[in-house]
Amino acid sequence: MRRTSAYAKTCALLFTRASSMAFNDLTALAGDAPLPGSGAGSAPVFEPIPCALPGVTEEHLGRFRCGTVLVPRIHGQPDSGTFRLHVTVLRSLTQPAAPDPIVLHPGGPGAAGSNTAGGMLPNVPKDFTRDIVLIDDRGAGKSEPRICLGTERAFGEAVAADLTLTEYMTAATRTLLDCRREMTANGIPPEAFGTTVTVEDMELIRRALGIERWNLHGSSYGTRIGMSYMARHPESLRSAVLESVMRPPQTPMQMHAGFEAAFSAVVRECEADAACAKAHPHLSKTLQEALQRLERSPLIIPINPTFQIPGNRLILNRVDFDWMLFTGLYERAAYAHIPAILEAVRDGRTEALVPLVEMHASRWDTRFVSLLTLAAVMCRDTHATTRAPITAGYQWLEMSEVCPQWSAPGPVPETPRDTRVPTLILSGENDPVTPPEYAGQAARVLGPNARWVRFPGMGHGVAAQSACGLQVLLSFFDDPRRELDTKCVAEPPPIRFE
Repeated sequence: MRRTSAYAKTCALLFTRASSMAFNDLTALAGDAPLPGSGAGSAPVFEPIPCALPGVTEEHLGRFRCGTVLVPRIHGQPDSGTFRLHVTVLRSLTQPAAPDPIVLHPGGPGAAGSNTAGGMLPNVPKDFTRDIVLIDDRGAGKSEPRICLGTERAFGEAVAADLTLTEYMTAATRTLLDCRREMTANGIPPEAFGTTVTVEDMELIRRALGIERWNLHGSSYGTRIGMSYMARHPESLRSAVLESVMRPPQTPMQMHAGFEAAFSAVVRECEADAACAKAHPHLSKTLQEALQRLERSPLIIPINPTFQIPGNRLILNRVDFDWMLFTGLYERAAYAHIPAILEAVRDGRTEALVPLVEMHASRWDTRFVSLLTLAAVMCRDTHATTRAPITAGYQWLEMSEVCPQWSAPGPVPETPRDTRVPTLILSGENDPVTPPEYAGQAARVLGPNARWVRFPGMGHGVAAQSACGLQVLLSFFDDPRRELDTKCVAEPPPIRFE
């Protein structure tokens, strides 16, 4: 799964120089009238609404255009009802803009595109020539259905309490199944969610915005969206970037194996650094000592009230720390802190752990991730759950207890074979949640128009961590059919450990 804040940074960095492509008029995005759709049949319509975006001040709201597009609850069933989806367009200061905007999918599942706007705006240069389209998927951000909104408190209570692994998994399962019952009470069937559903929503939004073709950038779960969109609507794409490719459908999640591989990379980096090896010897042993310490006596960590954790404190036990350490392995820059964090836990120094705990607490805020959408998509699309025993808190994401009670599996998300769409695949060698072998499988299936670039030492989301990764990505978007210059890809500089 993807951290929305990290993806916002990636999106911001993505637009650090202007495209060299020729300009064309996107009149549908430039005006203030409702935007007509295109194509045969009932045309979808973009209906403008006032913008209210997290992190965007009043003086900058003029750069954005916000609106909604009405989509059927069940595609192909006009009588199934409708949902109103929220769409945000960041308009280029250069108008008319370049003809093919970029649509960003921040992953999740359940991340809202509109929540990346505030972090992106300060980094978009004045001479950037493409409009940027951000979509809130069903149930996420400002999009309907707006239900299961109490899940963040229920998860906050589970995080804050001192629960065993079994108790934690039971509480998480109960919370999500309560949401499932709320869906039923509101007349929303499981078929209203899933990757294929999201792809068809995106296509209606493209038509409503009057866009002939766009470029798609999908990260983590967004890569599954990207590949399915490429299979179903290749004519709508100029190019696609797939960053940190999610596991193929019908493939079990292997989160524990991913954790062990990424943590081993940290151990190797520390052992190769004389100062780290001296200050933090036997790092694997320190990890076990830290976990054993939490099992014997959890730590009480004070929490800022803005994080909405009951009692403004978290009882940090092994279940919580498993999850925090797993997500800490997403970014290479975080490696520098891991040895010191392990020692702080082992020694019971709570003041050193407050920033880590507050970062963890912020992830349960449903303004950024819809747990409804997460469970609904995972259970409709996965078709396989791990057979490995549950040994760590982060494995709740495998949904092995939730999905059998959620719904029958939905249609398998499609993957194009030998796609005609120019495609760039980026992966980090140390990614704990989307390891590079998934990218390799995708590259083989997508065929000769897909180019795969691997980055040594990097984790989840290459462009946010690597100047070289960003350079390769920008070069690709300038001209997707030009030969890529990847000479900058090399072993990253050594980590400067605390």
